[in-house]
Amino acid sequence: MTNILLIDIDHTISDAAWRDDMINNNDWDAYHLAGKEDKPIAEIVQFIESLAGATTTEKFAWEIIALTARPGKWRKQTMEWMGKYGVIIDEILMRPDDSYKSAGEMKVQLLKERFGESLERLEGCNVILIDDNEKVIEAVRALGITTLHIAAAKRRTQ
Repeated sequence: MTNILLIDIDHTISDAAWRDDMINNNDWDAYHLAGKEDKPIAEIVQFIESLAGATTTEKFAWEIIALTARPGKWRKQTMEWMGKYGVIIDEILMRPDDSYKSAGEMKVQLLKERFGESLERLEGCNVILIDDNEKVIEAVRALGITTLHIAAAKRRTQ
């Protein structure tokens, strides 16, 4: 049986709270560009490491997939940030650059593209989504996927 962790990046793996004012200015490029300055949320990075390292038997092995509303044009920066902080992931599913759907709709679309329209490739798998966005949690839970709603502590200012 395959175990799959779907995990958001901003506010879930990365401490993005310091740049939230950029959202209010509707300057998404500035918001995503500034993400390279985020610090990781240590507890989550360690949690991912523990799942990724639990490969002694197939029963405990986890595939780690980042599922983010960041546009694909930020993939290189995102991968560099993950490498800088040693965040272990197997794959990143990112918003198409021309998509303006809500985060919930877009993440459901990404999951259907990756795992089949009816999510048939998830049958027989243990799947958990961790996200900070309540609307994403609701949309993914409606697909029959177990969800964990995270509220990371605000830790610093830039």
